[in-house]
Amino acid sequence: MTRPPDFILAGAQRAGSTALAEALAEHPDVSITDPKEPSYFATLFGSLDYSGPGDPWFASQNVADWDAYLELCDSGAAVSGEASVMYLAIPGTAAAIRERLPDVKIVMVLRDPLIRARSAHAYLRVKGRETEKSFATALAHEHRRRETGYGPMWWFEGASDYAPGLEEYIAAFGREQVFVTTNEELKADPARVLADVSAFLGVSESSAPVEYLSSNAINSGGVPKSELLTRILYPPDSVRRFIRGLAPEKLRDIVRSARKKSTTQATPHEDELSAEVIARFHESARRTGDVLGRDMSDVWPSARGENAE
Repeated sequence: MTRPPDFILAGAQRAGSTALAEALAEHPDVSITDPKEPSYFATLFGSLDYSGPGDPWFASQNVADWDAYLELCDSGAAVSGEASVMYLAIPGTAAAIRERLPDVKIVMVLRDPLIRARSAHAYLRVKGRETEKSFATALAHEHRRRETGYGPMWWFEGASDYAPGLEEYIAAFGREQVFVTTNEELKADPARVLADVSAFLGVSESSAPVEYLSSNAINSGGVPKSELLTRILYPPDSVRRFIRGLAPEKLRDIVRSARKKSTTQATPHEDELSAEVIARFHESARRTGDVLGRDMSDVWPSARGENAE
């Protein structure tokens, strides 16, 4: 028996939604789809054709068939949901979801816009997908890359401008069906956020261990210790698929362990951003606050006009 999702964790990327999804999955009444990011509604807007390095592999994990999408939800769970976090960044997705799932609840985790952008860049570097060491240089390439088909993970500034997407979701579902928290609040008080999300979803207060939402578990990031080692540990998608089919599980465990040890924390202010760039992220933070009816400067350095790390 198939069923539609009761809730969708719709974004943002690199903001802590995976940690929140894992915590919710520990709740006895909540089920998260496998894969957790089926991205069905993104396929309606071209996600299968994203062409940035590594994008085709992620596109291959998307579920483009509606019936197959519905089969992902656990029919026996009190509440079932998915976490396709690119939804917030893709214009038009909210209306597409509303057309199919008018009663679905939307959960969003946002993060300081500039910190989120830096985190996306660091993530792509760690995965061997981004060759530009400089965040500032990669940011300057964003428009061209987006025009040539790079997916939302590469939209460092665009995907950090939450206001347009938030407005679309609020217009489509109303504020009562949209729950918004922040990465910073997840780290500061995970138990409270879990309780608030649980109440929003209509289940008992979550008993999930809060270490799922500890500061070490939520997009801690980093940069590669060695570009050569990164290329070895993260080969091209075609090579990775071939190796995955042949390598024994013990070897794959060794590779996973080596990947965890292959990064180091980024040096603060590794890039000097121009005042204009910092001002743009400040404006994104301000617009987000306007949509939410809140001053974000209490949690986001970008909202205070700072060069956030």
